[in-house]
Formats: sequence, C-alpha cells, structure tokens
Amino acid sequence: MHVEAMDQARFEPTVLRATRRHRVAVLLLVGLSTAIGITVPLLERPAYTATAGITVPLPAGATEQTAGAFLDGQVLLLRSSAVAERAAVLAADAVGPGAPEAADYLGDAPAFVVKPPESSSSGSYGASTILVTFTWPDARVAQVGVNAAVEAFNQVRADTIRSQGDATAAALQRAADEAPNPAQRDSLLSQRSQVLANQQIDLIARPTVAGGVLPEAPTNRDWPVGAAVGLLLGLLIGPTLAYTWASLRGGFDEASEPADYYGVPLLGEIDARPRRRRRGRRTATARTPEEDMRFAATALEHTRAAVDSNQVIVAVAPRGSGATGAAVAGMALALAEGGRRVLVVAADPSDTTVSDQLGVAATGPGLAELVAGTAAPGDVVRPSPWNIDLAVVGPGTAAARLPAGEAYRRAAADVLGALAEGTDLVLVAAPGLLDAAVAGELVEAGHSVVLVLSRREPRRDHLAMAQRLALSRATVLGYVFLPVEPPRGRTPDRTAGPEGSAVAPEGSAVAPEGGAVAPDGAGPPLNGAAVPGRRGSEVSGPPADQGGGPHHEDPDSVDDAPDGQIVVMSATNGSRPTPFPRADE
Repeated sequence: MHVEAMDQARFEPTVLRATRRHRVAVLLLVGLSTAIGITVPLLERPAYTATAGITVPLPAGATEQTAGAFLDGQVLLLRSSAVAERAAVLAADAVGPGAPEAADYLGDAPAFVVKPPESSSSGSYGASTILVTFTWPDARVAQVGVNAAVEAFNQVRADTIRSQGDATAAALQRAADEAPNPAQRDSLLSQRSQVLANQQIDLIARPTVAGGVLPEAPTNRDWPVGAAVGLLLGLLIGPTLAYTWASLRGGFDEASEPADYYGVPLLGEIDARPRRRRRGRRTATARTPEEDMRFAATALEHTRAAVDSNQVIVAVAPRGSGATGAAVAGMALALAEGGRRVLVVAADPSDTTVSDQLGVAATGPGLAELVAGTAAPGDVVRPSPWNIDLAVVGPGTAAARLPAGEAYRRAAADVLGALAEGTDLVLVAAPGLLDAAVAGELVEAGHSVVLVLSRREPRRDHLAMAQRLALSRATVLGYVFLPVEPPRGRTPDRTAGPEGSAVAPEGSAVAPEGGAVAPDGAGPPLNGAAVPGRRGSEVSGPPADQGGGPHHEDPDSVDDAPDGQIVVMSATNGSRPTPFPRADE
C-alpha cells in the first residue's frame, strides 16, 4: 500500500470534529460554566427591591399641550437633591442607624431609581404614572426607603407649589400697585386671585400613591436564569476553545483516526499507561502493554504476508522520539517469543530506547560501520538477553565516514539485505522522517514501512510526512499508535514479565566477551532465561524462582558451532549459532 498525497482540506479540523475529539474537556467546561451561573447569584449579597407608583394630578389651568412638560418636571423633581435629602431624613427617623443616606438616592448607580411614564398620550393607562424603586440588602429598609422618597416628594412638591404661588401672587400685587390706570390694576388683581385659588387647588389635589410593600424575596438570586446563561456561554466557549486547540495542535486522539488520513490499516495500539489511566477501556478487561505488542506483531505478520513484503521493515515516525524505539523493541520481543528470528537495527544514534529495552549496549560499532564498510555483521550483532531468537545492531559511532544520498541508500540496502539472510525479519528503528535525511534513505532501502504515530504530533508534521511517503517507492504496511509517547532513552520497569515468562534475577546474566550485560531492571526474558554468551563462557540458568542462578553450562548441552561465531544459550531453547561472520575471520 502506498500513501497518497494528503488533501490538506480533509485534514483541517472542524468545530464538530474538534468538539467530539475534546468532548470530555468541552463537557467539563459547559458543566463548570453552568455551575458558575448557578453559584454566582446564590453567593451575591441579597438585594431586595421595593416599588411604589405615583400619579401626579395636572395643575389647575394646565392644558393637554403642557401635560408632557409638567410630567418631565415632576420626574426631575423626584431626582433632585432636595427630595434625596428629605428622604434620607425621613428614612433615618424610621430606621435609625444603617438607614440610607442622601447619596444612596443620587449618583450614577443609586439605590433609588425613577422610571418615567412609558407613554405620554392622554387617556392611556399609565400615561401619568411614575414608578420609583429602592433596592437595599434589607427588605424592610428597601420598603422604608421607597416610601420615604414618595413622602419626601409630596413634601417638596407642596413646598414648591406654595413658593411658586406666593411668588407669582406677590409679583402680580406689585404690578397692580404700579398700574397706571384702574382697569389694568383690576385685571392684575384678578389674575392674582386666580393664582392663589389655583395654588390651593393644587395643594388639595395630592398625588395618588401606591406605597411600597415589603419585598418577600431578593431580586438578584434568580439562579435558573444564571444557569441558562452559564449553559449558553459554555456551549459557545467550549467548542470554540476545542476548535482553536485542535487548529493549533492537531494530532490524533483516537487510534483509528490516522487510517482515514494515510489510507493504511491500524496494526495495533500500544498503550504503556497503567490500566486505571487507559481512557475508553474498562479496568477489568484492559490489556497489558505486552499484550498490545503481541497484537501489533501478529497484525504486522498477517499484513506482511498479505502484501508479500520482504524481510526488512523500517519503522519511522514524523519526528525522532522514544516512540519508534519502544514500538520496535516491543514488537521484536513479541515476534521472537513466537519463534521468529528477529534482528533489530537501531538506526537513530540519539535514541537509546531499543538498546535499553532489549538489554544490549548502545555504544560500539553498528549500522554506521556496516554502511561504511569498516565492520562485518559479526562485529556489530549483539544478542539480546531476553530471547535466543532476538539480536540487535546498534546505530554505530559518529566517527564513521558515511556515503550520502543515493550512495547511502544502495549501501544500506546491501547491508540490510545481508542481515536479512540470517533471520526471519529485520526491524529497523529509523530516525524521524522529518528530522534526518537518512530516514528517507532507509525507507527507500527497506521498501516496507511501518508508521509509528502518537497523539501530540502537530498536523503539519503529518502533512509533510504523507507528502514524502507519497514520493517514495516504499510500501506502507500500516501504523501503530501510541496514545502516550514513552520517555526517550529510558529503560522501562520490567520487574514483572508477561504471563508465562520468567523474571531474570539480578546478577544472573553474564555478558559475553565484547557483548553487553542487561541493565538492572531492564526486563525479563520472554522465552526462558536466555543470556548471550560465547561457547564455553559462563551463562545464567533458570530464574531464581525455579531454583536456578549463575552457573557454568553443562558441556553436553552446548551445540557445536563453527569457530568465530557467536553462540546464544537458553535454558529452554538450547543454543543456536548466529550466521554472521566476524571481521577477523
């Protein structure tokens, strides 16, 4: 299967896809927003609002044309400092300490609010009714405050009517006294009498007041409204943040997603997290990482047989990380446990994950020396202590003078082909395809590729990787998916092996001459207590729980091997000479 050039538009995230991918975070955000919407009104200081209505009669002699201006004047009077000061005095007399002050009736956000009539058309309901409200943390003070404002308005209104009537009457009296003829004087005195009469009428016609009642519940604790507002905000903000995060980060959250983008099948999901932290799997039925490796190895074998792939498979990720080494080491152990002779080539000198997990030294000659022609396979192949059918070739030293470009590809193809002659399968852990040019040359040299993908790889890396693979002649068998990348270059804890495996006791493995001793805690052998060693060297016997320990091998149990070849011993599998000659032969 070949990867086609990826359509970038198809890879772009959508709001629906981002919401589905980050559904847990979106649901948490919606729930948090709703909870805040419910909690905030309940935690606020209670506010009680008392309301009163005032219908002010038109003054005597007023006409329909002057009614609007009169009501505007009454509204301004209600908002005046005279009313505020008088209301504060009345409220203090009724409440005592803690009563509202004049400033509470004035200002930009006063507790006292005046609402003018909504309609000024004559004859309509409410055309001359002014509503006033007073809000206070105490219900009784709110009632006293609004009623004090209404009473203060009546008093100030009456004082205003008296002062205006008296001033008008006094002015008319002075004018009458200075009138040049009796006719004018009589007219002015008649007007004065009418003003005084209207004054008395206006004083008698008091405003109709609907006094404020004691409020029963606070007006700012409407939690259903707060919940609805919080829910709407959460539904708006949650998907928006999910889409923004998906656009910036990209990557995959589900193991099945890369299949749609690369057009290749999923070989397996290798999850190294503890069972309790595996999302989407029940704890009682969650597989172990070893079982994940076996599933991936089995799928690789089936896919390889279906497409008639060669023996060399290159595992590559977009960027260099411990994911490639961990996936290759795990699948190699699983394949070797199934009886396959597997050779692992660690081609990334910056990643020691393969060497750490398979229990061999990361230093010394390796692939670089093979490609440069300065070493033979027997000099660089190191048997793994975990299985007799498993061996490792390290990356080699940086001092080796390597060819480049097409020359490197041809040399690498020859080397990998030679290594494949003595094994059933060669797995190459390549550097990141976007990090090193040698990764692309190894892909061309191996012809068969397995992609190693993780969750947090950015979208642009997948686009670039798909474009490079589309130009390659390599066959992509599929991909393995790691939800969490393992730490780069660290040895995992292998204090307990998979079911049916034995745990190698500390100190039971003795390295051969020029070989490597498995580090403490590097892992148990998956197929018996297999330890590399030269013929006649000291090797380990069965694990400690089977009564074994370090001992010298029985000469009768050692198979004859040609001189100069490495013999790998196993307590359960016997010995098998490697087919790789050494450089000194």
